[in-house]
Order: sequence, then structure tokens, then C-alpha cells
Amino acid sequence: MERLIILIKRYSLEKYVLSWAGAFRLLFSQKSDGFTIEDWMELNGKMDKNLAYTIFRILEEEGYIYQKDLKFRIKDEQNLQRFLELINRWCCKTRVKTRSYA
Repeated sequence: MERLIILIKRYSLEKYVLSWAGAFRLLFSQKSDGFTIEDWMELNGKMDKNLAYTIFRILEEEGYIYQKDLKFRIKDEQNLQRFLELINRWCCKTRVKTRSYA
């Protein structure tokens, strides 16, 4: 989890986390035989392929997805959604707040 948060912060990807969750949900429902990183990238607009690979590797290491026959599959779609929502909340909570002079 920490590695993904660091990656998101380093590349300012906070606003994309929930769209990633939506893309995973859509691919899970439409491609029962699995999907490629390219399928996922198509749904998320322009993204560096190396960055996408890193996100997938982190999610694989965390146990949310796995690779079989060059395609990725989601182990538990609901837990993946919860994980990404938690990441999103944590990233939003830790944004730098402006000082109030009230």
C-alpha cells in the first residue's frame, strides 16, 4: 500500500485513482478471460506504459490481481475497489493544507 501511495504522490496521480477503480470494475465485468495492461490504459487515457506496469506489479504483489497467459485477472473485485478507495481517501487526506489566518 505504501509503495502505491508513494508512486501516486511522486507523479501527482491523486485525481486518477478512482478512475483506475472504475476501469478495473469495467474490465472485470466485460472480460472474464482477463485483460491486458493496454486494455486498462485505453480506459484511463494517456499514461506512461512503465508507470502502468508499476501499478500492476504493486497490485499483483499486494494480492489484488494476478497474471495468467499474458492477461491479468482480478482475484477479488470488491476488495480491489475498497483498496483503491482507501488509497484515494488517504491521498486526499494528506494533501498539503493551506494555513488559515482566521
